[in-house]
Amino acid sequence: MHALTLLMAACIFVFGSILVRLTAMEVLRRRAVSRNGVAVEGECVDRTWSQHGGPHYVLTYTTLEGRTFRATFSSIALPPGFTSESTATIIYDPADPGTSMTAFALHKAIWRSPGDVYAALGGAALCCIAAWMAMESI
Repeated sequence: MHALTLLMAACIFVFGSILVRLTAMEVLRRRAVSRNGVAVEGECVDRTWSQHGGPHYVLTYTTLEGRTFRATFSSIALPPGFTSESTATIIYDPADPGTSMTAFALHKAIWRSPGDVYAALGGAALCCIAAWMAMESI
């Protein structure tokens, strides 16, 4: 019984650690784009619908070097009132031009991005639960 509890605790801890790591990677991506980013205008070329029913917009942007990229953004990453005829400011990382964010999303406080907050809190909670389970089984 103790071995099964420890195995479950280890699995929960690994899953929690993955959530925390993914959130940290998003924060680091935001930081890289924020510090080194170059702002260009992005033009909406398509609109798609996610499985959850929300619109996603495909924007193209051209780097200062003349390379064109396509990026898909959810409606929460774009300013209110954004339509398929709109343009938006895209900020990309010159070291990795395919890594981009909208200026609206970049300047939005991280706690206003519920997915990031929930992933970090959920991951931390899972790590705590795993530690508690391991302590109880000893």
